[in-house]
Amino acid sequence: GKIKGDLRMDSYEWLARGGENGPSFEPGDAEASELVFRVTIDEDDDEFMPPKGKTEPMTEGEIALLEWWINKGASPTMTIGEAEPDSEIRQVIDSFFSQEKQHASSPAHGIQPVVAISPPHR
Repeated sequence: GKIKGDLRMDSYEWLARGGENGPSFEPGDAEASELVFRVTIDEDDDEFMPPKGKTEPMTEGEIALLEWWINKGASPTMTIGEAEPDSEIRQVIDSFFSQEKQHASSPAHGIQPVVAISPPHR
């Protein structure tokens, strides 16, 4: 709800545009991306995202997925199958899907989703 440094993160277009420090990410180069820098620096740094006390910091798995997505070109339409994840990233993806499946199958939700990672289209 709050825009800081002219950075909006509520759509792909705004996130790609970035803020006062330039683009949020460099497609194909996670290491040069401002977003990756902000989520991996020390939590006590004023530039760390998210700001302390706002939400939980990203997990190692979430950061790995972010870096992988950026390194694969940061396309807003790329599917997991098209990106051809290696075994390490596939494990991270599978862990997210299993967490979602557990959450959705809890008594509060009652419905269990069916999740499949399709192979790349050839």
